[in-house]
Amino acid sequence: MSQTPLPALGECDVAGCVKQRTAGNTELCRTHHAEARSLDVEPRIFASQARRVLPAHHFTLEYCSETLRAEILYGLQRRDLAEFAVAPFLIRQLMPHIESCISLLDVDTSVLPHKAAQCVDNLRPYVAELHDRYTGTDVLAGDVWPPHAEFLFPSSQERRVVPRTGWDWCDVDCLWLRDLGKRYVADTLPRREDVTQYLRACKAASASLRATPAFDDRTQADLRHMTRIVKDLETVRGLSYTEATRMAGRLKQMLLHCRTSGYMAGIPEGFAFHPMHRMRKQNKTQPYEEPGDAIPEDVIAFLDDNLASFKPNFRSSHRADGWTNDDYGHLWQTIYKVLRDTGRRPYEATELRFNCLRDVDDEGGLLIWDNRKGKRLGRRLPIWRSTVDIILDWQEFLRSKVPNPDPSGPLFPMLTVRTTFTRPVTSGYFGQAFRKWTSSLDELPQLLARLDAAGDPFLDEQLVLYGFRHAYAQLAADAGIDPVILQELMDHRSLDTTTGYFHVSRKRKREAIEVLNKLRVDTHGRSRPVRDLEAYERTEVATILGGCVEPSNVKAGGRSCPIRFQCGACNHYRPDPTYIPEIEQEIKNLRAQIAIAELSATRPVVENLEYNVGMMQAVLRKMHEKLTTLTPEEQAIYETFHAEIRKSRRFLDLMVIDRRSQNA
Repeated sequence: MSQTPLPALGECDVAGCVKQRTAGNTELCRTHHAEARSLDVEPRIFASQARRVLPAHHFTLEYCSETLRAEILYGLQRRDLAEFAVAPFLIRQLMPHIESCISLLDVDTSVLPHKAAQCVDNLRPYVAELHDRYTGTDVLAGDVWPPHAEFLFPSSQERRVVPRTGWDWCDVDCLWLRDLGKRYVADTLPRREDVTQYLRACKAASASLRATPAFDDRTQADLRHMTRIVKDLETVRGLSYTEATRMAGRLKQMLLHCRTSGYMAGIPEGFAFHPMHRMRKQNKTQPYEEPGDAIPEDVIAFLDDNLASFKPNFRSSHRADGWTNDDYGHLWQTIYKVLRDTGRRPYEATELRFNCLRDVDDEGGLLIWDNRKGKRLGRRLPIWRSTVDIILDWQEFLRSKVPNPDPSGPLFPMLTVRTTFTRPVTSGYFGQAFRKWTSSLDELPQLLARLDAAGDPFLDEQLVLYGFRHAYAQLAADAGIDPVILQELMDHRSLDTTTGYFHVSRKRKREAIEVLNKLRVDTHGRSRPVRDLEAYERTEVATILGGCVEPSNVKAGGRSCPIRFQCGACNHYRPDPTYIPEIEQEIKNLRAQIAIAELSATRPVVENLEYNVGMMQAVLRKMHEKLTTLTPEEQAIYETFHAEIRKSRRFLDLMVIDRRSQNA
């Protein structure tokens, strides 16, 4: 019997199909044969109209117009250069819906499936930008700037931006102010993130002018209207002092440019910012139990215990070549640990350089980082050996993935499909990953509820990356680190900024007042207990020598004493034993002043100083007597709160104003 194999049946008759026919009595492959039968079409007729079968991750543009084909290819190339993942199967699903369109700009995304519409939205800005470039269209001429106008403005994330919304200047009702805003942005081309802020500033200024003659007539604008704008910015609901100050600064910058460029012809020169236009901080009404910004130690410990789950679930097509989800997790977990241990701002941690360590020894080392916010680069932060080991471990891992990494390159590179390891992870990207992870921890809400019940509330929305910086400062302050040293560690110019990172819970305040209540006296040694915490906070202010209940001084924050801070002779003076060291020092200072006054001053001046010394000594004796009446249990509680209160007081700006600088 012959062993000669049967000849091949030939290829499918469908144009471009390379599959073999399914049988000798048909001209089609198995796939096309089944499709022809389902449509009840003759095989020969079907073969003249059908399309070839493509592999799963292939797509074809041969059935669309030449213009549409070129636009799709151009958009895909631009996205590829921007290091976005290109998913062929999504383009394959899109093509049947848009093949009849002449151009990608003509596609109506409202009738497309969600994934197909998303593909069009991703490609269309690049095509629209190319179209306007070659037709000479000025996209900034109108009041509505399309999404692809964003390509005209630089960005800190230039290669990863997908334009979505554009800007609508119609929100600025005042027409001449709208024109100034558009001209300024078009001339200066600020960062695209800042364009939105300039639009917001113009919108706020327009709202302030709406009820004035200057709204419709630019020649009526003057200094009064500028003052009105600044006043309104101070009271905009939801706008912080910092945001209002920045908004005013943007308006000032915009008007100065427009004035020097000749765009403000006809607008009086009085319509400009003057030195008197300074934003004033508004006193905020704090809630009864205001949570602090520092992430509590219990929450950090909980996150540490669940850190192994902090990793993505990316498909291979969305990961960098050679990197697994566990590798991504290693990157994210290392950034988390560095943030937790160093207290740097999120972007300062993610932008560390590969060679960020110096002077490493058995105890620790120095972390080299850049304070871009303060424009101070190459800062040095002492870190523990455990943190050094975390960074060294990551450096070794990165070397295994990237041979010979650039020493000045990023320690934490942004991992994209076509990553070049030259850009660092952005704080926004890492913040989204962190938030998604914390939201997936089922036991976290229960922990936050327990903290709230214990009197240390912490809200879920406060669990953000910046909270680690507050936690770092809080932990350092609790450890008794000198305020000036902590200011250096935080790299703040002002000590006031450093003190803003601390929070004392209402529960701790109440416990401290209850302990010190029976020890509080006045200048005559009589007990002056506090009725409640609200009364204490409302009617008393701290000074360097003790509490003060004089109304005008309380209103001035302790800086407007009617009798020039001669506390020993004042009935409004309310000291407690935590001020004993300051009172003893004040007595020494007064005695030194007496010695000087006896040589040059009149007798009444000396007698006044001696009277103050006597009163302060009486207060001191009375407080020492009260301390001897405490039980051992009360004494232990007092010692605990005495140390905490004195430690916290070191961070407060409590100063005695020079008595000689004030008139009697």
